[in-house]
Amino acid sequence: MTVSSDDGGTVDLDAQRADGLSVPPALFDTLSAPARRHAMAALSETPGPIGVSDLTGRVADRLERETGHRALEIEVRHVHLPALSDAGLVKWHQAEDVVDSTARGASLVAPDGQ
Repeated sequence: MTVSSDDGGTVDLDAQRADGLSVPPALFDTLSAPARRHAMAALSETPGPIGVSDLTGRVADRLERETGHRALEIEVRHVHLPALSDAGLVKWHQAEDVVDSTARGASLVAPDGQ
């Protein structure tokens, strides 16, 4: 099955990776939100955990949002981090208010963060 991507292209959900593993459609759903992709890229550039507010700032920079930082942080906390955590891509330590990429999450990010 082929679906439209955010950038106007298409993605083949039935495609296989070069190593022969299929990519689950749920993973495409999780990473369909630009803010989630930007969060994963920002996490790949940081060794170790990062504060949620700092992560939100990096996502805002990548989205080129100059206003609405508080609204974006609420969105990150209540929508994007739970989705990334449920997919096993990040580990969110709520008591410390930090997030870190899991091994699975780190394996999905290209070396140049794209």
